[in-house]
Amino acid sequence: PLGQGLMWVYLVVMVSGVVGLLIQQYVPRLMKVTLPEQAIFEQLPVVTRGLRETADDHVAGVCGSLFADPEEEEAEGFEPQRILRSFYLKTARPFLAEAVPEGSPLLNPTQSQGVFAQLGEALPEQMLTAVQAVEQVIDERRQLISQLKLQRWLHGWLVVHVPISIALLVLGVAHIVTAVYF
Repeated sequence: PLGQGLMWVYLVVMVSGVVGLLIQQYVPRLMKVTLPEQAIFEQLPVVTRGLRETADDHVAGVCGSLFADPEEEEAEGFEPQRILRSFYLKTARPFLAEAVPEGSPLLNPTQSQGVFAQLGEALPEQMLTAVQAVEQVIDERRQLISQLKLQRWLHGWLVVHVPISIALLVLGVAHIVTAVYF
């Protein structure tokens, strides 16, 4: 039984090693081609925070403030600022958080373009530069989310491979000891 167990663990280690080799060869190339905006894996939260701050600045530059002033909300002529602020606080800003909400329309590039096209039609021309800047920030965030998923694949196979490799070493030593003594 020890010899058979050693053989099966060895087989699993070899298969996981080949899978890891394929992942190590394929994923970095995929990242290079599909993700022009990349960041160091450990710096993703910092980069995400910077993107959110950049988008905050763009919206605040057009709306005056990110958070609604009750007197301003009641005054006439501030409808475009209210629309942009509401979209940003309810849809865009949560997407720029470290934990992306599930089901966000901004996760899908096509849906995101549609959302920003509708927003662009509802707002005056002087606000469109801020909307385009926020759209670029959203695109960068989407690329960082894709990078995070690929990085998890790239590093995740080690969670399988390393413990099984250690088990292989332990079983190999146990096999040697039993072969010498018995």
